[in-house]
Amino acid sequence: MAHKTYYQTAASEVADGTIDTALWTKMNVDFVGATDDVRQAKYIQLRAQELSIENAKRGIARFVPRTWWQWALIPLGFFFLLYVTAPIR
Repeated sequence: MAHKTYYQTAASEVADGTIDTALWTKMNVDFVGATDDVRQAKYIQLRAQELSIENAKRGIARFVPRTWWQWALIPLGFFFLLYVTAPIR
């Protein structure tokens, strides 16, 4: 379940009229016979989930190497760890 902050953000988007057009269109297609309140509630629920996922992706992206030298540090760090933890003979 998405955090309350995401629900608040989604509800604010609806109140301001700055909605995700594609998601709103999906609500209109999926809930043809439903009232606007039902579609709006479902939109807020799905938009809150999207916001939660976007936030999680940004958090994970901080730990993904972006340049060649950052990628090169991974095996170097691994071999250094093996060297440091190897038993002394």
